[in-house]
Amino acid sequence: MWYICHKSWLGGWLMPQKKSYFALQLPKGWWVFGLDLALHNDMDVYQFKFFAKLIKEKVKENDSVIIMTHEPNWILDWYWDDVTRKNVTYLVKDHLKGRCRLRMAGDLHHYMRHSRVPTENPDSIQHLLVNGCGGVFLHPTHVFRGFVKAYGTAYEMKAAYPEVEDSSRIALGNILKFRKKNWQFDFIGGFIYFILTFSMFPQCNLGHILQKLQDDCISHYQELQDEMT
Repeated sequence: MWYICHKSWLGGWLMPQKKSYFALQLPKGWWVFGLDLALHNDMDVYQFKFFAKLIKEKVKENDSVIIMTHEPNWILDWYWDDVTRKNVTYLVKDHLKGRCRLRMAGDLHHYMRHSRVPTENPDSIQHLLVNGCGGVFLHPTHVFRGFVKAYGTAYEMKAAYPEVEDSSRIALGNILKFRKKNWQFDFIGGFIYFILTFSMFPQCNLGHILQKLQDDCISHYQELQDEMT
């Protein structure tokens, strides 16, 4: 935290960071663009101008670019039947013009890689990669098995973890086997809940409540006896 909050060097970068997006030039003509899409669900105008100017002035015709975002909108747009990140799409198509080799994102807690069908437009993005395996839980992959097209280009799934068949099996197990596999959690969680609730019983004046229930039962019983006689 001291390195981040104070003006010092960290990994070759002068801290603190003033922008939420960055561009990093790598050897062999490669670039990494880190985009910030959090607030507007797309690039804002200042960010777009920054990358457009960088592409025009520094990115060469034969260079390759990796674009990183926090969320894989290409597959989520397909799933929700939506169209988002229009500024990002415009940057890729009209400014990079085929130099974007890879789009990478996390957010979905699984691994899934789609590659462009060889017969498709060579100016489109070559690989689409979801790498969110650092999450504390696992997202399914079988719900995306029908994803075959993005940005007007056909793609095919090359790798997935968990595999589609395993994902379906795990999802079914969540319904049928979750309670059986996690009975220890039910026991411990239930015991803790009982202790916490039991400690509140004196605050509820249970004696008065129980006495009223007893009186109601006796009264109801007497009424039944009177009706029977």
